[in-house]
Amino acid sequence: MRILLVTEDVPMAQLGGAGAHAITLGNALLNAGHHVEFVGARSEDGFDGDNGFAGKLHRLIDFRGARWRENSTGAFVPLARPHMARRLWAAISQVAGPWDVVHYHGHNPHLGALVPATVNFVHTLHDQGAECLTKVRFRDDQPCRADRAIECAKCAAPAPNALQRWMSVTSVNGLRRASLRAFRRHRAIFVSDFIRQRYCHNLQVEPGSIRSHVIHNFVDMNRIRAALLAPVPGSGDGGRLRVLCAGRIDAAKGFGDFLSALDERSLGKLQIIVAGDGPALAATRATHESRGVCFLGWQSPSRVLESVRDAQVCVVPSILEEACPTTVLESLALGRTVLALRRGGTPELADYGQPGQLRLFESLPELAAALPSVPVPDWPRSDKAGVLARVPAIETVYRAGMPVPMPQGNPRGSP
Repeated sequence: MRILLVTEDVPMAQLGGAGAHAITLGNALLNAGHHVEFVGARSEDGFDGDNGFAGKLHRLIDFRGARWRENSTGAFVPLARPHMARRLWAAISQVAGPWDVVHYHGHNPHLGALVPATVNFVHTLHDQGAECLTKVRFRDDQPCRADRAIECAKCAAPAPNALQRWMSVTSVNGLRRASLRAFRRHRAIFVSDFIRQRYCHNLQVEPGSIRSHVIHNFVDMNRIRAALLAPVPGSGDGGRLRVLCAGRIDAAKGFGDFLSALDERSLGKLQIIVAGDGPALAATRATHESRGVCFLGWQSPSRVLESVRDAQVCVVPSILEEACPTTVLESLALGRTVLALRRGGTPELADYGQPGQLRLFESLPELAAALPSVPVPDWPRSDKAGVLARVPAIETVYRAGMPVPMPQGNPRGSP
């Protein structure tokens, strides 16, 4: 097949989850014999890399001047996302086809409503951005379950005035109408059943009324194997349990709350390493570094995988309802015990490890109390979370949207 992958998240100096997912898929499809090209963004920070994509990368998506100053407006601007969708479609249209499928891995559901029905277009949803303009449904340090658009205005301004409320409500309703049109016209892949169910609940539609599929995230097993072969440093843990937390350090990811839930007696039994950067890093480090927690700061993806390998336990303390946390899949693939909260799409990932390898808890205090005594057997490693295991299902979605070939024989159907 001739496949065009699209995302505004590539290329990036620090590649995020959706961008990494698309790059991994693109390379796997190339290895499977497909012709794959990539439409990415013009670099805004001078980064000229390709994030490891082995095919042709077109740097055509240009969002310069399209941000509409929402931070200073105190409202979600109704014209912003439709305008960005038009820029996305203009970038896609510059790449000569024909394409058997255009597969979008970005964050603008307005695009699918804009793409003609004659185009075999697929949108993979990596978050809750099809009905939430912040994409993560997290407010006031807790998962947000508000479903009325007027409540969403408070995410743009704590106390919106009448004009700000009107702008935000119009934007949210426009997003939801556009995504529903898109998912009825084209196929959508949700990376967990959780976000598909939440989408259908909030839009009050049945899952069967949209052209949707659930295909979980995946990992690059070549990178997993490279991490296993990399040199292993001395442990230096003094017999303590080696624990890794990796990810963006902000309120939603729960690093500070998790560390605060550990008492001094528990910390004495643990060697905790935190890998990642983010707006809460400085405050979290100032509070917990003196308690013996080691902060590595930002690490390359390969170094994070090596840190997972070197740990005995990986803790994913996200308070928000993660769609499908890749950190969990990577840790399971590397044979590590994983502790996380029972929320979002995380419980769906237990089948990618061994029974008992993914341990789920109702709260961070409960997780913290269990951590010092958690069993850490030598789990068998598995390729179940690898991208190659997912490619056939994705190819099936692609073929489902392709034109039906004419039957062989007499086109009139006469004897």
